[in-house]
Amino acid sequence: MHCRLRFSISSMTHTNEETTSSSGVGTFESIAINLLDSRNRYRGTIGKSQHTHSDIMEANPMTREFDTVIAGTGPAGLMTAEQCAGRGLDTLILEKRKDVTSSLMGELVTDKALRLLRVKPNSEYIGNKFTQIVGESLDTGANIVVDRTLLGNSYLLDEDRCQELMRDRALAHGAEFRYNARVKSVVQKDNQVIGVKYNHDEEARAGLTVGADGSFSRVSKTAGFTHPKWLLSYGYRFKLENCKNVDPDVAYFYVGEDVGLGYLWLYPRSETEVNLGIGRVPSSKDKWEELKPMRDVLKKYMKTHPETKNAKIASVNGGVVPCAGLIPRFTDAGVSLCGNAAGQVSSIVGGGVTTCFHAGILLAKHAKRMAEHDDYSEKSVRKYEKEYRGTKLANNIVNTGKGMWAVSKFSMHNDPISAAEIVLDELDARTLNELIQGTAGINTYLTLVSEFLPMVMNIGLGYLRAIAISGL
Repeated sequence: MHCRLRFSISSMTHTNEETTSSSGVGTFESIAINLLDSRNRYRGTIGKSQHTHSDIMEANPMTREFDTVIAGTGPAGLMTAEQCAGRGLDTLILEKRKDVTSSLMGELVTDKALRLLRVKPNSEYIGNKFTQIVGESLDTGANIVVDRTLLGNSYLLDEDRCQELMRDRALAHGAEFRYNARVKSVVQKDNQVIGVKYNHDEEARAGLTVGADGSFSRVSKTAGFTHPKWLLSYGYRFKLENCKNVDPDVAYFYVGEDVGLGYLWLYPRSETEVNLGIGRVPSSKDKWEELKPMRDVLKKYMKTHPETKNAKIASVNGGVVPCAGLIPRFTDAGVSLCGNAAGQVSSIVGGGVTTCFHAGILLAKHAKRMAEHDDYSEKSVRKYEKEYRGTKLANNIVNTGKGMWAVSKFSMHNDPISAAEIVLDELDARTLNELIQGTAGINTYLTLVSEFLPMVMNIGLGYLRAIAISGL
């Protein structure tokens, strides 16, 4: 690693910023409407720089130089922080909320996520293990059952403990966390990002700036990355207690008219505790406004199901997940995006924990290389993106992103719930699982065409109608 001058930090105070709460989650729906009204995305590019970080970084007694500064403590930010610090990099993490457990992290994972997180299935970090996952219509009761022979093992993470685990690992290796630190913009010099500004006038400078600050990433916006196709799924979740007679071995996904373009989920933590949530994508402003608020849909489910009728809402949280696949470019000179900010999410079901862990581990490996060579040029940082795009997980994200765009286009001019009913009635669990995971091969598609021709024709004609009306 290159030798660097270290500067002392003068006394600095952090302004308390508003954190996510149950009252603030409702703003997601108004944000969605505003986004539908404005499709202009961030334009521009940072440009290429031939300078090394040492050439660019100026001595400033009011700032401190790090190898890596990371914005955000979701699964991508925390894994990047843990791995960077573990590789000996001087790492700073900035989080706008009061702690790492204040944000919503995905919960339903498979063995791969546990391997990446390096925890065992019987550890305290696993809240439950499922033997079946059921997809069901709230309107007709049509359903499909996917068991472990297709999915493998399915687990419910204890998200708070997992987030604290990654934080503690990073701290043990010398990383620094600053909370109530809201990133405003990147800092640039000679066409290269050299850090961030946060809160009012504080700055943090680093060789590599990582934007792991979610779907509305300030790092992404101010660094000039573009999102020409940016579909967002808005999520809302209750943690329920005092439930009755819940089968803890089965997780449920529901579709229905009240849900809209998305799904409602029920993940049991025990026979008396469940996580009940909903995620939906606004296909159009009019259709979004016609839907019941997500909170009301969850409360309706509680009232109409005996297991949750008298349950107590212990906590409420929410979040926003991209579902259009990888963005066109997520690296440039001195800067990289990771996690939701880069679109590194499985689009059909919104699964992002495994993909974020994977991206953070890979990014940290390249951050170490950059520090050792003191090279944060556009060409050097792009090596991370090039390797990432060549992975199987990235390919699955691209495939499911294309699928989600097709679903979104279809739903603009057709009834997606009717199509979902056809799928639940006609499709076998194995084929559905391959389509959702983005792993379907040519044989699967030939089977769809030959054995399920009426279903394919019904949905396909609707999609062609959508293309004819609004274009690709």
